Amino acid sequence: MPQIRNGIAMLLRAAYNCDTPMKIARNKTRRLIRNEQARFYHYKARNRLPPLQIN
Repeated sequence: MPQIRNGIAMLLRAAYNCDTPMKIARNKTRRLIRNEQARFYHYKARNRLPPLQIN
């Protein structure tokens, strides 16, 4: 849910010309990478393998 809210906020900023599409894409990518790294760290700290994510 936070990712959807963040995406909507970015679209509103883009509508008012606050952000460029490239900056929006970079911020979304950074957020997703940060979440994925946190998921891996949780399992690495416990010396386990994270479950596979099937899309």
